[in-house]
Amino acid sequence: STIHCKIGHVNDINNADIVAQGMPVCFVGKSSGYRDAEVGSVCIWHEIEIGGQPHCFSDIFEITHPKPSYLKTGLARPGDSGAWIISRENLCTSWNGMLIGGDGAQAYACYAENLMNDLRMYSDFSIVSGQIMEGQPSV
Repeated sequence: STIHCKIGHVNDINNADIVAQGMPVCFVGKSSGYRDAEVGSVCIWHEIEIGGQPHCFSDIFEITHPKPSYLKTGLARPGDSGAWIISRENLCTSWNGMLIGGDGAQAYACYAENLMNDLRMYSDFSIVSGQIMEGQPSV
């Protein structure tokens, strides 16, 4: 897979308690391309319409346009789902979550920590020092 030139290599996974309101983030969506954003509300419940049907999501976070935001244009477009939400602090590029939907000027993401916990629960793979090890016990 290719790494976007503005993001580089991701070398950390942030736990949910690190993802904070106002944190600068970015993502590269399949439809929208590279987008700067910031974290809005955290640990929220929100109803997102997918294929014309409402779905309720819990323990997600919101991303919005960076402040100050004068225009409320769409942040993410259909096809961007699955994009990684990335932050850069202290020379560290971290994965914070994955884009799951948008609602105009806001988009919503599930936490990377929760995705990793689900991966450990439902698979025989565990990730150790950035490498996938098959058959290792879940942590």
